[in-house]
Amino acid sequence: RKSVHKQKTGARQEIPAVQPQGWLADRPSVERLIQEGTEYLLHDDDLLRAERAFLQALVLVPDMAPPRDAILFDLGTVYARDCRYEDAYQHFQAAIAVNAAAPDYWFNLAMSCMHTLRLGRSLRALEQCARMNPDDQLRRMVDRQMGFVRNLVTTELSTRPAGFTIERLIEQEDTFQEGCAAMEAQRWPKAVSWFRRAIAMADVLPQPWGNLGICLLMMGQTEEGRAALQRALEIEPGYEYAQR
Repeated sequence: RKSVHKQKTGARQEIPAVQPQGWLADRPSVERLIQEGTEYLLHDDDLLRAERAFLQALVLVPDMAPPRDAILFDLGTVYARDCRYEDAYQHFQAAIAVNAAAPDYWFNLAMSCMHTLRLGRSLRALEQCARMNPDDQLRRMVDRQMGFVRNLVTTELSTRPAGFTIERLIEQEDTFQEGCAAMEAQRWPKAVSWFRRAIAMADVLPQPWGNLGICLLMMGQTEEGRAALQRALEIEPGYEYAQR
């Protein structure tokens, strides 16, 4: 949680009191909502009110138009502070899609990736942030995290077959997360498909088997579900999720 990088300066470029084409409000009205959300976030630590203010601002600004990227980044920061790391990841990704030139966006994306088991993406995001000449404070934060995440990625790769690259790791991690999203939405057959794909890339982790087992049980496939959970425990005998 402390790794989230959010500048405390509320200064933003002054903008004219004109409602641009495609906007649902004039720019100063949007800026007031952003400032309100920032006050709730940084000074009051009121995450719910901060989220509401930023969401109100977001619907007023069209896609790909600044300051939409800043609003998405602010929402991602709220979600990271609230330990809603998947939501944070999605919003930091969306902010970068609008504006890829902000080092803060890449750093916070890296942190959300680490918390959602996207270790390959976390390392790549930190590397991108480092290449962008961040300020001294952010540089120190990047340096602290870089070695830690690189060691995690090296450990993950050491358990995979020879020649398994970081890009392949990213693909496997993304596939697993797609399965988790489908599982959360109770789309059991879709989740099963994603987890089987992740396992086929490298059968070294208990989590895909554990999640696969639960999905199969929810589909009424008891024996197949039991076998998947047993496979998870073969990989990691102390895996409590599968034990339960």
